Amino acid sequence: MPRSRLAVIIAAVAAGFVLLILVIVVVLAPQLRPAPEPQSKLSYAIPVAPVPISANAGNGVIANSPDPTWLAETSSATGIPPRVLAAYGGASIAMVTEHPYCNLSWITLAGVGRIESRHGAANGSSIDDNGDATVPIVGPELVGEGFNPQDDTDGGELDGDTVGDRAVGPMQFLPSTWSTYRSDGNQDGVFDPQNIDDAVIAAARYLCIAGDGDQNDRDVWRSAVSSYNASDIYIADVAAAANEYAAAAGQPRWSYSPRAPLTR
Repeated sequence: MPRSRLAVIIAAVAAGFVLLILVIVVVLAPQLRPAPEPQSKLSYAIPVAPVPISANAGNGVIANSPDPTWLAETSSATGIPPRVLAAYGGASIAMVTEHPYCNLSWITLAGVGRIESRHGAANGSSIDDNGDATVPIVGPELVGEGFNPQDDTDGGELDGDTVGDRAVGPMQFLPSTWSTYRSDGNQDGVFDPQNIDDAVIAAARYLCIAGDGDQNDRDVWRSAVSSYNASDIYIADVAAAANEYAAAAGQPRWSYSPRAPLTR
């Protein structure tokens, strides 16, 4: 066989092989990509849109900050009581100015609030129109397996326990931690961990400072939430609750890659 003809045949076979590879890539590539991780299984809260701000926002009263339409629609969609959701949304708005790097979302605060006290419903309590727990919410004695015993730091003033410290309020602050992060979210001049506004703004500050970074980053988010409770189960529970609220509220899903910026 002449060399020129052999060369043509070889070139044709090579071209056909390349074409076959291209067809395989085009047809099969979408099927070979790993399926996205189910939202319910994510171990971090997905980034969501900021809470829209009310025209009546101001004076440091966080419950007045969220837009009323957003508040009504989101409460209806998620089942979070409006008075409690107002605190979650208002605290996330406050952090935009106070800790602009933090990007703390309302769903993270709602996730923590659900796990810690069922949004203020623990101990048969609820949150009244003033934001106060109708029955003081006090956690169990921190003894036994799974608990880190805490020495008494408040003489029983907040938790009624003069032997050890117990977590108090809808966001379950230990008295020692409350003494550092205590806040006045309703501007009534009182620092009360049993008040949802005071407790949630304190929790927002705590999470932003503990995470020390952009909580749209999954690792920063996990670091912040682990400061509340350094348990993988706890972190997963908070993430599941947060993402459930995001889905119920119809929040936009964002994609995240540790090597690329966030994209819609």
